[in-house]
Amino acid sequence: MVLSSLGIVEPGLPIGVDGGMNVDDIPIAKATGGLGSDQFALFQARDQGQSSVYMIRTQSISANFGYVTGGQVANLKVSLSAPAVRPVTVKVRAVEGQPVGSGTQTITFAVGDQNKTLQVPTSPVSTKQMAYIELSYNKARQRVYGEIRRAKLSVFTLAPNYGRGGDVLTGTIYLGGQAPAGGMPVRISDSSGLVGTPASVTVPHGASEASFPITLFAPVATTTVTVTAIEDNVTLSRTLTLLRSELHAISLSNASVKGGTALAMTVDLDAPAPAGGLVCSITTEGAVMGRDPITVPLGARTMAVTLYTSVVTIDTPSIVSVSAQGRVRTKAVLVRP
Repeated sequence: MVLSSLGIVEPGLPIGVDGGMNVDDIPIAKATGGLGSDQFALFQARDQGQSSVYMIRTQSISANFGYVTGGQVANLKVSLSAPAVRPVTVKVRAVEGQPVGSGTQTITFAVGDQNKTLQVPTSPVSTKQMAYIELSYNKARQRVYGEIRRAKLSVFTLAPNYGRGGDVLTGTIYLGGQAPAGGMPVRISDSSGLVGTPASVTVPHGASEASFPITLFAPVATTTVTVTAIEDNVTLSRTLTLLRSELHAISLSNASVKGGTALAMTVDLDAPAPAGGLVCSITTEGAVMGRDPITVPLGARTMAVTLYTSVVTIDTPSIVSVSAQGRVRTKAVLVRP
C-alpha cells in the first residue's frame, strides 16, 4: 500500500540556477507527475528587466507498512522522491479508534536523506482489519493504510519432553502477536489417555504466551505420546516419552537380626506402578527364607514386605534380592543365633 504523493515545493534555489534569482521570483506554471514521481514547477526569474524560466524539483512522499500481526511493531517506511535539499519533517499521527499507532511521532529527513523507517506500535485484534494512520507535511495530509492481522498460534513446547508416571511437565503455547480482548483459547489434546491436560488454555488479553501443567500417568511400558495444541486452523503437535516405572531400591529394617524372627523390607519404585501393578520377584540366600513374588499396586511407589529368617547356630551372612523388568536390587543381612 502506498501513500498518495504529497506535492510540496521545496524552498531553495532552483535546479541549475546560478544564484541570480531575485526575491520577487514568482511561479508561472506547475506540472504534476504520477504517483511517486518527481514533480516540476516553472518559475519566471526577473533580473535587471530580463525574464527567464527555470525548473525546480519538488518532493513527493510515499509510505507503507504492508501488514503486521496485532501487538507487534509495524515498520513504517517513509520515502522522499529525491534526497532532501533542506531538512524535511513529516508528522505521523495515530487516529483514534485505530489499532495502530500511539500519539504523534515525527520523522526528520536531514539534507541528503531520502528514506526513513519509523516503528509504530499496533494493538491486538480479534479479526483481520484494515487500519490507517495519518501523515502530514506542511499543510498536506494523507492516510496510510495497512492490514492488522489476528495473532495466531506459532509455537508449542513441552519442558521436559519426557517423564515417568506422577511427573508434572510444563506445556507452553506462544502466539505470533498479542491476544485480543477476552483472550485467545487454545485447545489441548493427547493421543493416549496417559497424559492429563486441561481441555483448553487461554492466552490472556495483551499476552503472547501461556503455560499449563501436564500430568503423566504410569504406562505399562515406555510409550511415546503426542500432545496437540489447536487454535483456529493452526495445529501444532509435540511428542513426549513416558518412561515405564522401574524398581528403584530396597531397604531392610536391620543390618542384623536374630534367627527365627521376622525381617521388614521396603520396595521402592522410581514412579507410581502402572495399571495391573508392578510384579517383583524375591530371592534369598543364607538364613533368609524365600517367598512368592509381590505386586506393587497401581499408583503406589512403595510396598512393605515381611520376610522370615531361619534359626541358626552361628552367625550366617545372608542375601535378599528383588528383581523387576530386568532390574535387580540386593541387600545383605547377618542372621545371628
